Amino acid sequence: MKAIYGSLISLLIVVQNYAHDNQPDTSGRGTKKGNVEYGWKVEAGESFSTMSISDLSPRTTLSPKLSFLGGITFIADDFRVGRLVIGAQYKEAGVNVTTKGVEDGLLLLRYLNIPVQYHFYIGRSKRLFTGGGGYIAALLSHRTEQMSLNFEKYKNYDAGAMLTAGYRITPRIILEGGVQRGFVNVDASEARRSSRNGMAFLLLSFTMGSSTSGHMKQATLTCRKSGGDGKDY
Repeated sequence: MKAIYGSLISLLIVVQNYAHDNQPDTSGRGTKKGNVEYGWKVEAGESFSTMSISDLSPRTTLSPKLSFLGGITFIADDFRVGRLVIGAQYKEAGVNVTTKGVEDGLLLLRYLNIPVQYHFYIGRSKRLFTGGGGYIAALLSHRTEQMSLNFEKYKNYDAGAMLTAGYRITPRIILEGGVQRGFVNVDASEARRSSRNGMAFLLLSFTMGSSTSGHMKQATLTCRKSGGDGKDY
């Protein structure tokens, strides 16, 4: 838990510094370092969760598990370089377990996931973006079925790094995918094996707030500069 508290404090410092650097300018010119707009997005999708486990028996194989990933994300968008995104997600991690001579098993870990990323825009239209960051996660519950790995205890937190790329289909709809890699050994049993989470995901998001209005204006200006009527995104 100390790792979670430390990460949350670091997260608050990042958010505070970002807000301070982009606070409103009373002169009416927007913000001190650019016109930052804020918004939210609701996201949901699928993930292929994996787990790297050391000291596996030759009789045991692991395969990715198709799981749900979804939540809400806060957006701070400067419309020039990129945007800061901080989410709160329900995440399912784990793996399918197959052991010769034993019924197939399942390891499922449910987390409250908090990803923090910065997305950099690519191109003048600001539709395409890529970026990365990290995440911290608190274990909500776990479930095992016919497990041959003898997992008995799990650490109540996880943390790692992530990379993301996406495309803004419309000012409100975003399709994005990425990967996560855990740095924490989530196995707290006496076996002391090394067990780390991994994930590939695909999300569809619906955005709200002033940041969405800003992208609508950006799309109109870009279209007009390219010779269009500004109505098509």
